[in-house]
Amino acid sequence: MSTPSAVVTASPADDVSSMLITSGVLTIGSYTGYYPQEYPDPMTGKPIGFDMDLINAISQRMRLKPYMVKDKFQLLVNDLQAKRFDVVISAVSITPELQKQVDFIPYFRGGKSLLVPYGNPLHIHAMSDLCGHSVAVKKNSFEQEELQRISSLCTLNQEKALYVTVFSRYKDIVPMMQQKHVDAVYADVPALDYIIKLHPLLFALGMPVIGATAEGIVVPKGDGTLFSALQRALQAVQRDGTYRALIAHWGLYQGDITAPANDTSGS
Repeated sequence: MSTPSAVVTASPADDVSSMLITSGVLTIGSYTGYYPQEYPDPMTGKPIGFDMDLINAISQRMRLKPYMVKDKFQLLVNDLQAKRFDVVISAVSITPELQKQVDFIPYFRGGKSLLVPYGNPLHIHAMSDLCGHSVAVKKNSFEQEELQRISSLCTLNQEKALYVTVFSRYKDIVPMMQQKHVDAVYADVPALDYIIKLHPLLFALGMPVIGATAEGIVVPKGDGTLFSALQRALQAVQRDGTYRALIAHWGLYQGDITAPANDTSGS
């Protein structure tokens, strides 16, 4: 997507270009398999998504050419430390353990929620409301394990167990919900927000975001020059309206760190 034109920041690239893997190029590591923040375009196979648009805008403000390197998620930090790329953007949650290894520039808010039909006819407003309902969840995810624990609690409390249905692709959610194979979907909120963006009259979030986590652009530990240049560029993108425009384009209002949590106004 194109971003609003803006005044380019005072050339932080002059400070960092010679320190990069390739002069004049910001080499970016990403998993590119996390819809809709980074995932392959169905037509071209090139990585697209909110994170991709944001790091491209940041690179533009730094007067650097972005170059994407695909990597396995579990290898991103190690490969960053091995100088395979300059930075990482891949919906990486900021945790105390990782902060001992790398530095973070917060740019997004993650979390989980429930997708329900528009109007929430079954009145599913919390995880405790799921007993007796059919709920879809991504295969082999932490959410699947969590639903199985909740189902056990339902039966322990002498309520009907919930029925867990797994999916492998997020695009399967819409037909599953439309055909009433499931009553709700439990998943990461960015994916649910984007589905609502595409189908605003069909779906809504059933409850506020839970398990909110800050996500950050990952920078090598102690590289203050690169950290400061990226931070200034992100701040410029936020000031000139580009950040908010990208949030609106992808419908990821829950993730907007410049707005209060659970803000869906889009204003």
